[in-house]
Amino acid sequence: MQQASSHQTQTALTSDSTEIPIFGRDFLLIMAIQSMFGVSFSSFLILPKFLKLELGANAETIGWMSAAALGSAALFAPLIGYAVTRLDRRLVLAAAVIIEAAAAFSFLAVDHVGVLSMLLRAGQGLAFVAVFTVNAALVADTIPNHKLSRALGYLGASTLVTNALAPLFAEPVSQHFGWSYVFICAGTMCLLTLVLIVQLNPDTSKATYTPAARRSFRPVFLTLPVQFGSLLMGAGLGVMFTYVQPFALERGAKEIGSLFLGYAIAATLVRIFLGGVSDHIGAARTAAAAMMLYAITVFSTAFLTPPTILFLGVGLGISHGFLYPALSAAGLCTLERHDRGRFLGWFSFCFNIGFALTVLVLGPIADRYGYAPIFIATGFCLSLGVMPLARFERRALIALAPKV
Repeated sequence: MQQASSHQTQTALTSDSTEIPIFGRDFLLIMAIQSMFGVSFSSFLILPKFLKLELGANAETIGWMSAAALGSAALFAPLIGYAVTRLDRRLVLAAAVIIEAAAAFSFLAVDHVGVLSMLLRAGQGLAFVAVFTVNAALVADTIPNHKLSRALGYLGASTLVTNALAPLFAEPVSQHFGWSYVFICAGTMCLLTLVLIVQLNPDTSKATYTPAARRSFRPVFLTLPVQFGSLLMGAGLGVMFTYVQPFALERGAKEIGSLFLGYAIAATLVRIFLGGVSDHIGAARTAAAAMMLYAITVFSTAFLTPPTILFLGVGLGISHGFLYPALSAAGLCTLERHDRGRFLGWFSFCFNIGFALTVLVLGPIADRYGYAPIFIATGFCLSLGVMPLARFERRALIALAPKV
């Protein structure tokens, strides 16, 4: 009788937990924090314009400024994962927000590209990976497993929206009022998130470290196919964002903005309206299919013509729109809570390393052999991630299935 009663109680608790709505107070609060921070961080997407017009920087210098943020994000991602496990997540968020705000305000003092400007971009890279990692961990601990992919898709969509909207606001501000106002607005918006951070649920924000979590690489070993997928995802995005532009110009294109437009719209629509697909058919299965579409899109870019740029952007957006939330959910739902922060840290590390290696390694190859071969080679490499994810499918499906 006692065992039956215990089983009924556990079943009731589990059933109740699966009925938690996605758009509850906690999730909306996390989305608001991500969006407000995103407005601040995304305002610096037009920083290359400031560097070129105001500081006279050349292409190589602008590239190093971008690499500072990317390299910092990769370097600190695993450490952020440990911090998410050992510290109150509100403290990690607050520290990241303050770093971003301080960097934004400090750009007021930048009058040339040097050590200060590089350090500021490195700080912003650290802040971004910290905020997104913490928010993803909070979502994973707030939303039931069988709704997790959809919720992570919404979180990612909030970042995509700010990537599109913040530059539309920042550019006219810089033209009409000066760059100082861009930096002040970005820093102020970031500081305002502190008001929201203190309102986060203390139960989901507390440290998750336990003696069982001492094996620091356990989340990596358990989710190797997912981590490999993250590495490939970063490589695919890196080659498309970095080398499509010069390749398209070489092929006679007059504008390449349609690539980013198609990508942003497609990825956002997928995550808003089709986010539940992964939850229904399985996170790992969706990730494997999206990885194959990713590979086909990148491979097809080798045959780029000016009219196909928009379609390549749409293909990239659809595949990435499905891939990120499905891939991260496939890993998160198979881990205990105390392992999730570390998983997300290494997940971000793999993504940023994949992106960085693509930018650094493929450039010299493109200079010697042309752009088409690098898209063919990268597309083939992406296809290598399909089978490991497909084999990971059963474990992810079991973990994602709602308990009744």
